[in-house]
Amino acid sequence: MVSNGREMMDNALKKVVIPFLRQQGFKGSLPHFRRMNEKNIDLITFQFNKWDGSFVVELAVCPIQVVTMDWGEQIPPNKVTAHDVDKRFR
Repeated sequence: MVSNGREMMDNALKKVVIPFLRQQGFKGSLPHFRRMNEKNIDLITFQFNKWDGSFVVELAVCPIQVVTMDWGEQIPPNKVTAHDVDKRFR
């Protein structure tokens, strides 16, 4: 069940933040966005608190090639998220 605070935050993000991200060249949908360039992929992931509308934003950069997880799973560039990258910032 989504809390009222979460619903309000989702609406605010959709109205203000997502249009800005689109202007900056990011693609995707909540909670994962990516922007590809010639050398790498910029990643943004919103990680929500399940009890209210609060969240953290995780930022990461990865190579343009397929990302291979420690257990061998390969994540294609159009599916990679900040959660798939070891070095990310909150």
